Amino acid sequence: ARLEALAADVQAALDGVNRGMSLYRPESELMRLNRHPQGLPLPLSKDLYEVLAAGQQVAELSQGAFDVSVAPLVNAWGFGPQKRREVPATNELQAGRAAVDYRGLRLDAQHRTATKAHDGLQADLGGIAKGYGVDLAARAIEALGVEDYMIEVGGEVRTRGRNAQGQAWRIGIEEPDAVPQRARRVVPLSGRAMATSGDYRIYFEQAGRRYSHEIDPRTAAPIAHGLASVTVVA
Repeated sequence: ARLEALAADVQAALDGVNRGMSLYRPESELMRLNRHPQGLPLPLSKDLYEVLAAGQQVAELSQGAFDVSVAPLVNAWGFGPQKRREVPATNELQAGRAAVDYRGLRLDAQHRTATKAHDGLQADLGGIAKGYGVDLAARAIEALGVEDYMIEVGGEVRTRGRNAQGQAWRIGIEEPDAVPQRARRVVPLSGRAMATSGDYRIYFEQAGRRYSHEIDPRTAAPIAHGLASVTVVA
């Protein structure tokens, strides 16, 4: 019965984030924000506000390398719900670039609202919402008294305590482009979170060049440097 309660609580935590922050559900709270007119404060749930606030903080710290308002560029390159993967027309890129700027989203912590500076501002939480879901799942697990766990959702990992062998959890980091798939490195984790992202899972190729889903908001294009994969441990 405890295991069933655990599974139900974890599923509820993940479902809640998916329901609220998905770009693939027209009725999600995130899509409601994306449709909301400029200049009018929109009251937000605690979860969505927390994720947007964290995203804005990372945007400031990274000087816009991470930008939750990147949705128009993600869509232009075909990595959004439409999945039309080809190099976009110049005018589409210019329109996307003009719409992307995290500073156009103003958050009010006192009233827990978000206000858009222009109607074209569209948020995409693909780089942060999944990790928040993992955090909520961890909270649910700990609330039931579990002290040893490893949670993984789509590459986002959070750990506490030890595995069944009494050792730190062992998490593999994939070798980019390896066939068959294999680990490049195995990292022991306990009490830490880890996330990996790269250009080798979601991409298309055109005229001999690879275009990945890792969009740089400052160039309005997929990253063009030689890094294939980056892992962050926190």
